[in-house]
Amino acid sequence: ADLVVHQQRKEAKLKQDRAKEESAKQAADIAAKEAAALRSEVDSQKKELQEMNDKFNKLQKQLKEVKDKNKQRAERDNLAEVKLQIETSEIESQIKSETTKLADDERKHQQKLEDAAFSSQKKSILSELQSSLKTWTRKTVDMDANNNEVDERLDRILGILRANNIEVPF
Repeated sequence: ADLVVHQQRKEAKLKQDRAKEESAKQAADIAAKEAAALRSEVDSQKKELQEMNDKFNKLQKQLKEVKDKNKQRAERDNLAEVKLQIETSEIESQIKSETTKLADDERKHQQKLEDAAFSSQKKSILSELQSSLKTWTRKTVDMDANNNEVDERLDRILGILRANNIEVPF
């Protein structure tokens, strides 16, 4: 009887051990499945992380290219601005020079006009003076002729008076 109880206990323990083994096996299978799922999730996350890392590296490269292009543009813009300032300065200088030249030309032209007007006035006055001189000369010649006539008459009258022995007080 002891042997049967012992045997039953042994079988019960064996059943219990098998049940524990089966439970442990199921737990191990579950753990293995969970581990596989976790590995798969980790692999997926690693893949995502690698993709994000690749994308980050690509964006960094693009950012560097954009910064380089912006730097080159800024240098070109600065150079263009300097050139524009130089050209503006040169144009302003040319405008000032041309304005001064035009003002000088205008003054010269105005002086020529004034000289021409003065010359015209001079010619007009000279013409009037010449006309007056001709008139005066004619009148003087006429007066001289009259004076000569008068002198000749006076000389004849004086001659007649002296011939007749009449004394003339002058």
